[in-house]
Amino acid sequence: MPFRKISLIVNTQKDRAADAAKDIMEYLAKRGQNCVMAASADIVSGSRVVAHSVIEDDTDLVLVLGGDGTVLGAVRDIGDRDIPVLGINLGTLGYLAEIELADCKTALDRVLNDEVHCEKRMMLEGRRIRNDGHTADPVNIRALNDIVISRYGSLRMLPFNVYIGGRFFHTFSADGMIISTPTGSTAYNFSAGGPIVEPDAELFLLTPICPHSIFSRSIVLSTKEPITIEIGEGKRSSTYEAQAAFDGDRELLMKAGDRIEIMKSSKYASLVRLSFDSFLNTLRQKMGNTI
Repeated sequence: MPFRKISLIVNTQKDRAADAAKDIMEYLAKRGQNCVMAASADIVSGSRVVAHSVIEDDTDLVLVLGGDGTVLGAVRDIGDRDIPVLGINLGTLGYLAEIELADCKTALDRVLNDEVHCEKRMMLEGRRIRNDGHTADPVNIRALNDIVISRYGSLRMLPFNVYIGGRFFHTFSADGMIISTPTGSTAYNFSAGGPIVEPDAELFLLTPICPHSIFSRSIVLSTKEPITIEIGEGKRSSTYEAQAAFDGDRELLMKAGDRIEIMKSSKYASLVRLSFDSFLNTLRQKMGNTI
């Protein structure tokens, strides 16, 4: 089916990216499609300057040429708009960037012939509240994979006070805490020993990073109630001690008494999928003998 405009987001740090982008744009032009390269702009994220893509309003398909991290950035940059995303993999495993470069043109033909389907994926929203109990970030930040609160600067473990629906649950002494969606269960959550969950489920995965306890395990929670992670008091409570990262990108600095409130977002990510294989088949093919 014809699209009004296709925006192409390219991770220029990947090998072959420039040549592949040119080839894709020429191929789509021959098919009568208006494909444009998304412009880039810089934003400040914590102590870093991060590039993000500017997606024009009349875009109705986003092509991502890169890896899963580039797909996560594209979903973030779409904002509130319901625009489907198709990832073309130049990375390694490619859970979100499903299409390999060698299969790119066949995949594009299927997209244009409407021989694909879109999967809606649950997202998270979180905001930082300062330790005075009143000063909060003005807007929530979304994440498709995970929100990670981890130590900042010092190598010592931190106490993380966890509240479920406003009720105190437990204090974890750990390097950090991962709050993951089912989509993100195969990412950092998996590396930290968390469970793998089918991506169309709707739940929270709470996984401590290197906890100082043999009884600390991942916890699977309903999305009905928000999760709050508070940085516990330490020896240097007046200095920044932690940071919260949203899909490994947007960073918020935190200190003792600060907390992050996390809830299920009303916004869903829309991912174009060509394969009708079950999640378990895809998982077996991607993971090989690692599970």
